[in-house]
Parts: sequence; C-alpha cells; structure tokens
Amino acid sequence: AEFPITKMCAWLEVSRSGFYDWQSRPASPTAARRDDLAVKVRAIFERNRGTYGARRIARVLRHAGETISLGCGSLGVTWGRASWGCEVVGSAGCDE
Repeated sequence: AEFPITKMCAWLEVSRSGFYDWQSRPASPTAARRDDLAVKVRAIFERNRGTYGARRIARVLRHAGETISLGCGSLGVTWGRASWGCEVVGSAGCDE
C-alpha cells in the first residue's frame, strides 16, 4: 500500500478495527448487482466493437430480462464508473 493503514484511519477519523471490520464485510446487494451489471455492460460493449451506446446496451439488457434505468440510474452509474473509454452524456447532477 502507498499509505499506512494507521495514518489513513487517523485522517478519516475511524478506528483500525472498524476499517478491518468494514473491509471484511461481504459486498452489499447493490454493490453486487453493480459489479454483475458492469461485467454484462462491458461484454455487450466489446462484443459490438465499442459501437453500442447506453441506449442500445440498455435495450439489449432489457431484452435479456434485466431491469435497467439510464442516466443516474443503474446503467448510468455503471457506465460512469467504467474505465474502458466510454462516458455517460447528459448525466450532470448525478451524485455517483
């Protein structure tokens, strides 16, 4: 690690034991869904040579039975966190 855990905990004003307790918790259902969705979105994006945007990917996912929302919703958050060279357009004001 670049920074010692002890110093990071002091900066964030959390106990080390609290940090390790948080770190060992399983992912929340929302986080697990976002991770699963990110895998699916990336697969669709790459399978279509990077030509599918958010609307087309949402259509593919809905056709497969996923419940998806654009913008600041599930797809917007996933897309916004992605690191494979795409971005959400028109999602100004999203908290995530």
